Parts: sequence; structure tokens; C-alpha cells
Amino acid sequence: MILAFPEKPGAAFDAVKKIPETTGVYLFLDKNKKPLYIGKAVNLKKRIQGHNKESFLKKTRFLKIEKTSSEIEALIKESELIKKFQPKYNVVFKDGKNYFYLNFSRGSMPKIFITHRAKGRSIGPFVDGRSLKKSLNLVRRFFPFCSCQTPHLRRCLNSQMNRCFGFCCLKNYEPKSFELKKYQENVKKIKQIFTGKNLDLRKKITKKIKQAAKKLDFDTAQNLKLQLLGLENIFSHKELVLEKQNFEIEELTKFLGLKKLGRIEFFDSSQMQGSWRVAAMTVWQNNDFDKSAWRLFKIKNEKARDDLAMLEEVLKRRLKHRDWPMPQVLIVDGGKNQLKTARNTIQDSRIKILALQKNKKHAPEELLILQSNRKTAKVINLTSLSKPLKNFLEDFSEKTHSFAVRFHRKRRDRILL
Repeated sequence: MILAFPEKPGAAFDAVKKIPETTGVYLFLDKNKKPLYIGKAVNLKKRIQGHNKESFLKKTRFLKIEKTSSEIEALIKESELIKKFQPKYNVVFKDGKNYFYLNFSRGSMPKIFITHRAKGRSIGPFVDGRSLKKSLNLVRRFFPFCSCQTPHLRRCLNSQMNRCFGFCCLKNYEPKSFELKKYQENVKKIKQIFTGKNLDLRKKITKKIKQAAKKLDFDTAQNLKLQLLGLENIFSHKELVLEKQNFEIEELTKFLGLKKLGRIEFFDSSQMQGSWRVAAMTVWQNNDFDKSAWRLFKIKNEKARDDLAMLEEVLKRRLKHRDWPMPQVLIVDGGKNQLKTARNTIQDSRIKILALQKNKKHAPEELLILQSNRKTAKVINLTSLSKPLKNFLEDFSEKTHSFAVRFHRKRRDRILL
């Protein structure tokens, strides 16, 4: 779609009424139809209306719209167009060092990172780092890869969440040839996704499924089918992604016997032998993780040296904030002792209190739910939950733990310096 852009900005934005409220990319063009500025949006109409005071509007004579089926598709398309045309005003608004690139390290098992500069083998530039990270995390659910900076003795957290193969970052381990091939194939697929070769990839995976089925290799065929479904999920329309998120919440709402679920809070702490003690609170509300409501706590009480004392302090401090909406569900990281501490601190019986207990490998394993009598707890293994609900709880746990650990490291490094 190409719209004529009158010289008067006011009249020009009357034409914007014709723009659909869908995901896509847009190009402000000069009189020779040369791009002045290129952008992407989840809602094209709303985003373009936000440009009503930009300096390039004086030179704009046309507005080109290209609809996409998803945010990741718009992200990739925007990157391709900026790289191709290098519009003047994109450079003005985004200095080169502020672009984002998907970098692939060298070696037989390339690690994947998001950086501000192209290093070696890279894909980009991308303008929106937040969307790039969100898209990469979504891709990682179906196409695992390694992002560990250094090798380690134990399996990393990502491998426990099935977002890394595990063998790729183990210290003193030599991957087998079939493992190397598996990893390299995934990296190749990720490159195809982020260079807009999604349709070619679908065809190749479909062909491999048929080949595996002919050889009666049903395990391989099933794994490939999951990747094909993953691609459909990744490139699905935004409404479908929201439907998936809503389904997860509906599952949790029914599971807890609630009529409606508005706000969930998750608490986790981090320390090292009683030093640099911190805690984090993450929040889910309005059908998404609301990072603007996330909070970090420095433990003030010198006597609060163990996890239970730290949790008690943080929950008491949280309750003092009457300006924060009260949650309907409160989840703490830990087992029966943490659940008991939360119960003794939170007196409001309307709040559902849960604890998510991890196993020896630090992966979420059991969900403990405080019963209505506030004396007993129901213990449920996560494997018995529906996959959407299990994934939601694991994702919530990972986000909270990462938030707390980043703060802990920041405090520790600052003190050590």
C-alpha cells in the first residue's frame, strides 16, 4: 500500500486513517520515492501517528505500508530494508553503535549473542533491541542454542529449561559427532529464521519429516514436527500469540479455583554465604509480565542471614506499599518452609500462596499450594500439569531468578571494586 502524502502535515495525517491497525513495516518516501525513514510496528496506525512532529515529514511525499503476519516478521523485514536503503533519518535517530546485531561466535558450536556491533558472522542491523531479544527467546524455545560465556561443570539453567542442549557448554566434555551435527543444524535454522528464509526452512523441515517417516525413524520425525509447529507459533499472528498467553492464564485460573486472575507476584532471593543479600519481585498483570512493576530489595536486617529471614523481611516491606495493587496469587521460590514463612507473613486469606520448589539441578520440580485452612499444603509435581501451565510457571521462575541474580552480581561487583 502506497499513500500520497500532502505537504501539509495535518492533511497528511488525515490520510493515516486509511492505515490498518496490524503488524508491519512502514517507509516514509521523498518525491522520488526514496526512503527517508523506515520503521516497524505492532500497530501500524498507532505508530505512524506518533511521527506527527518528525523533521522528515517536510520532505515526505509518500508513505509505503507493508503488512506482516507477526512482530518477528516485521522485525526481520525492517532490518532487511534498513540494510538495503540506509535511510538518512534512521542514521540520524540511531547512531551506528545503538543498532543491534545477532552475532554467532566462531567454532564448531557457535554461541549466539545480541550485541551493538557486528562481530564476525552476524545478522542485522536491528533497530528494536527489545523486540529482537523477545523474538530470540521465542525462537530458543523450539531451536535450542548455547549462550554461556565459559564452560562449566554442571548443566546450565537454560539446558534444564530445554533451551540449550547441555553438552555444548560442559567443561571437559567432547561432544559426539551426532551432537555436533544436531547443534549445527539448529544454528543454521536460526540463521534462516532471522534472514527471512522462513518459507524455505518450512519446506526443508517438511521434507525431512517425510524422509524420517519412510525410514521408520519416528523419534526424529516427531522432533521435526515440533520444530515445524514452533515455526508456526513464532510466525503466527500477534492475536494467536496473545491467545496462547491467555490460555496459560486461563489454565492457572481454573487450576487455582479462581474466577478471575488480575495480578501475580513472584519472590526470589540471592546471596553468597550471607553476603550481598538481595531479593526480587516480578509481576504478571494485564495479560503480560509487567516489568514496570518489578522491584528489587536490598536486605536491611543484619540478622536476616538465611533465605527464610530474607523472605520474611521482603514480604513485610512489600505489604507496606499500599500504593502497589495487592496480588491475587503470590508465589515464593522454595519449599514447605518458604510457604510457611509466606503464610505467617501474609495474613490476607484472599491471596493464594504458592511455593515453587526446585530439584538438586535447580530446575522447578514441585508446586506447593497453601490450602484454604491455611494449615496444609497440596504438593503437585510439575510433570502432572498441562504443558502450557508448566511452561508458564517455569518461565516465571526463570525471569524472577535471573532478575535477582543480576542484582546480586551488580552489588557484589560494586562492593569488590
